[in-house]
Amino acid sequence: MPFHDIDLAARIDRLESLDAIRQLASRYAFAIDVRDLDAVVALYVDDAKAGPGARGRAALREVFDSVLRTFGTTSHQVQNHVIDFRDADHAQGLVSCRCEHEVEAPDGALHWVVVQNVYHDRYERRGGHWYFGARVQHRIYATALDDPPVGPYKLRWPGEPPARATFHDAFACWQAFWQGVAEGTALAPWGPDSPFVTRLRRSERLPPLAGHISAAHRRAAQD
Repeated sequence: MPFHDIDLAARIDRLESLDAIRQLASRYAFAIDVRDLDAVVALYVDDAKAGPGARGRAALREVFDSVLRTFGTTSHQVQNHVIDFRDADHAQGLVSCRCEHEVEAPDGALHWVVVQNVYHDRYERRGGHWYFGARVQHRIYATALDDPPVGPYKLRWPGEPPARATFHDAFACWQAFWQGVAEGTALAPWGPDSPFVTRLRRSERLPPLAGHISAAHRRAAQD
């Protein structure tokens, strides 16, 4: 329902919900960088998926522990954040984030790797509090500071072969733009109350997990 069509109490609730959801993304970034894993998993619903056949915060904590021990210092800098509400207690969003990592290559050399990515999120309110229902990340690029990400292979992790980034794969509008494809009348006209996230993806579903994600990251991803 358009924001201007709901009553005052619901509008206040919507504004409070927007702020609470945005706090999730910022709290996630800080908690990841200081390695407070209990704080990280407390941001998720208590039955969050943590891999095949695994659910719950304890299982999710094990996944984050495994992933984060592969990095030294990290810095997650939350940027743009847009949110669409499905109803009063469910929403989805896109969060862009610049993530910097201290990475040890197989030869022992240390690299400072910069990742620019987007999180495809689902949010859910339970017991009066907002949580992540799911997070899937796709990268625009990932590369060491001395290796600019130009050309088709923008994922250049130390010790791994260059690979394609999957950021644009989640957005049908990108392919249509470059292929000169007319999307026809199936796409609803754009307006100020249009669901922005759904509009860009042309779908309410989260995109599939990106192929570049490591096995540990795969277990952490929620679909």
